[in-house]
Amino acid sequence: MVNAHDKELSQLSLAELWQLFPIILEEYNPEYPRWYEDESRALTAGLDQAGLGKALARMNHVGSTAIPGLVSKPTVDILLEVHQNPGRISEETHFQGNGHQQPGCIGLDRFRPALESLGWTLMSEQRDNPVQPGDEKNRGEGTEESGGNAPGEGEAPGDARGNPSGSDTGPRMVFNKGYTPQGYAPRVFHLHLRYLGDWNELYFRDYLRVHPDIARRYGDLKRSLLAEFRHNRDGYTEAKTEFIQTHTRRALEEYSGRYSSPGLYLNK
Repeated sequence: MVNAHDKELSQLSLAELWQLFPIILEEYNPEYPRWYEDESRALTAGLDQAGLGKALARMNHVGSTAIPGLVSKPTVDILLEVHQNPGRISEETHFQGNGHQQPGCIGLDRFRPALESLGWTLMSEQRDNPVQPGDEKNRGEGTEESGGNAPGEGEAPGDARGNPSGSDTGPRMVFNKGYTPQGYAPRVFHLHLRYLGDWNELYFRDYLRVHPDIARRYGDLKRSLLAEFRHNRDGYTEAKTEFIQTHTRRALEEYSGRYSSPGLYLNK
């Protein structure tokens, strides 16, 4: 009988993937910011070396590991936003924030070879599905807050499933690092590559950072779900959706427009 550990991840069934990569919750690790800083520096240097440095617009540590004191899966989520037209960056100082590709702009797939050379694995790719500017659905929510599925699934780790505003629009690519045939590596990362936009993850993160009571409730919810959904990432995701939607809406009201300029809250 072939052991799951002897197979490539792409050869594993969904059941095998969920067994190999169960939901694991750990107390906050004060080393998470350093994990993010190390990886963000490597990303910046690697993309610059590949001639893509001018396209980088904003990079942020998002997800539960970006919230001090919050229990989480030990996975650092990075939101990397890029300019659609690096030659006209000055014109993006004030933008619509809808994250959709405009005609004649560079495609996100231009970044794939450079990211793969840095050890990242592409897990999912979503093409553009335009919406009208100003439509709330232009925002997406992903990262650990949306459950983060294991490699090989239709939705990859950190992809936009169960997002608060119901958004599944706008092109995006999701990469990961740290998933091996033997299980999790010591450091695990999800990279969310998108065009510059006014993304919900940033608001949800900021809201929980300044509302520790809400963060504690979120942590309690996660713990309560662990026994039932340890090997069911879809169920874990679905069970958190209402909480995330509620508090993301409040965050969007409290911090309206905070991320509508690319220079704000850079590399946090």
